[in-house]
Amino acid sequence: MMQVRRAPTYSGFCGGVKRAWNRAIKASQTGEETIYLSGKLIHNTPAMRELASLGVRELS
Repeated sequence: MMQVRRAPTYSGFCGGVKRAWNRAIKASQTGEETIYLSGKLIHNTPAMRELASLGVRELS
């Protein structure tokens, strides 16, 4: 009989996104200059809003 296992509701970012996220956060904390992204870092609106609140800007 096959078992079905459900993933947690929130299982976190994949490794590449986690690394990029941490770099963006770290760069924003220096306060030396504005950080610009060439597009979305992640397709997650609340996460992108959080980055924007830290001064990270997305180029359109």
